[in-house]
Amino acid sequence: MYYLLRFATIVLPWLPERLRAYLANGLGTFAWCIARKVRVQANNNLQHVLGPDVSKSRQGQRKLRKIVR
Repeated sequence: MYYLLRFATIVLPWLPERLRAYLANGLGTFAWCIARKVRVQANNNLQHVLGPDVSKSRQGQRKLRKIVR
């Protein structure tokens, strides 16, 4: 893991910004898919902070999605 992060700190600054954004989006989507337990816990925490009505209304769902992104 250390060498992967070290490699990334050397290579990523040399990549174009658009490619870095594409890679970040892909890695984020991958992490979202495999980390279900963490995702559920984070949503529970946000619902606790924002209130139980957030997930019930359409506007609340949009607000929650915007915060999570």
